[in-house]
Amino acid sequence: MSECLDCHNTGVVFIGCCSGNMCCCMGYPVAAKPCKCGTTVDESKMDSTEKFMLEHVEWLGEIQ
Repeated sequence: MSECLDCHNTGVVFIGCCSGNMCCCMGYPVAAKPCKCGTTVDESKMDSTEKFMLEHVEWLGEIQ
């Protein structure tokens, strides 16, 4: 799956704390980064959950 599919039209990819069923953190988002496909970050296209997560995770990347 490409980075573009992960971020849909918001321009943001959320990164979970780990993967697999033994990580104990349930894959909760801990960071976010811009899409590799070059989609501009557009908060107006995010739902309330995505906006909340974006405010509470570490941003990994340059602000566009």
